[in-house]
Amino acid sequence: MRVSTFFRIALLLIFLSKGAILFSQGAWQIFDAQNSDLPENTVRCLTIDQQNKKWVGTDGGLAVFNDTIWQVFNTANSPLSSNSIRALHVDKNNHIWIGTFNGGLYKYDQEGNWLNYNTSNSAITDDFVRAIAFDTLNNLWIGTTDGLHFFDGNNWTVFNTANSTLSSNNITTIQVGKDNRKFIGTINGGLVYYNDTAFTVYYNTTSNMPDNSALHIALDSNDFRWVATPSAGLVAHLNGSAWQVFHELNSGIPASSVNYVVIDKAQSKFLAMQQNGLVIFKNGQWINYTSANSGLPDNYLLSLTIEKDSVLWIGTQNHGLVKWNMYATNSIYKVEAENQCLNTVITTNGELLLRNNFESAEIYSLSGQLCAITKNTDRISLGAFSSAVYLLVLKNKDSICRQKFYFK
Repeated sequence: MRVSTFFRIALLLIFLSKGAILFSQGAWQIFDAQNSDLPENTVRCLTIDQQNKKWVGTDGGLAVFNDTIWQVFNTANSPLSSNSIRALHVDKNNHIWIGTFNGGLYKYDQEGNWLNYNTSNSAITDDFVRAIAFDTLNNLWIGTTDGLHFFDGNNWTVFNTANSTLSSNNITTIQVGKDNRKFIGTINGGLVYYNDTAFTVYYNTTSNMPDNSALHIALDSNDFRWVATPSAGLVAHLNGSAWQVFHELNSGIPASSVNYVVIDKAQSKFLAMQQNGLVIFKNGQWINYTSANSGLPDNYLLSLTIEKDSVLWIGTQNHGLVKWNMYATNSIYKVEAENQCLNTVITTNGELLLRNNFESAEIYSLSGQLCAITKNTDRISLGAFSSAVYLLVLKNKDSICRQKFYFK
């Protein structure tokens, strides 16, 4: 953008009260194979049990963390026949159900007792278990790459493309609604609903479901389905023919490849992106955290789970497990009132003058991209900036100020 004397900067009236945090960067903590007993740095699945222990599925075994001590289960020290953990679920008895890449399904009662269902000792037809759920009648459902499996405690029933209206045997995720309907994601087989009588399949050619693959599903308080897709962004199926699709062209999502979605009690949506970090959809606003503007060590995220509605646990592709205390009062940075620490003016030669003495100044796009950074100076050049809303962040050793502004 060419700078002229006619451009101006308008500071938006979104000031923060003193000491508040604008859903911002709380305390980030990274656990990896180098600084902890996490067995491997690819974290594919997560769950939290009734004792608040974190169960972490990696490509190097199953880890459990009680906030102090790690314990690891693998093929060397447990009955597990596969170290690649792909699904985790806690049942009503606080037993841990474990889906593996090639060892079938395991149950661990946390008292030393293990049970294994595999293709050799049961009626399941595939040892790659990638989804686990219990319905409202306490029946077990698992998703494999060879169909959907149902277990009533005595007998297994298998649904696949040969004996049902399923058009894909590759089941990625299973969620159970309040009315006991099963909401099922597939690879290339659409979004599937099952009411214990019939399957309903939503394809991109016959419905407003824009992607025939669904990697994960989360249910909000209304039982609306929020679907993470690999190429069409975040999809919300509200009811009947009511759909909403959020992608990089119509929302604040930086890309359309979403691996995972979870929803907190306030109905905020948290998205694990394939290459673009963490995205939060809160009160109609989009926030993107990446390795450039937060404590995330990796922008390729695989799994998420929420602890007590204040801590987000994040599984990454290459950098282990991340704990983010979203509302930490002991954050590294204290957010001061904006009118005390932001006093900016724009000059006619395209420089943003920072009249306060801060050690560093950063400007981000609203999608989370770092646009400019400077240290130990009182000005930032805006000559190459396009017309848009940006976030200005000023930092000292123990404080931070932030404010959006519009540049044109």
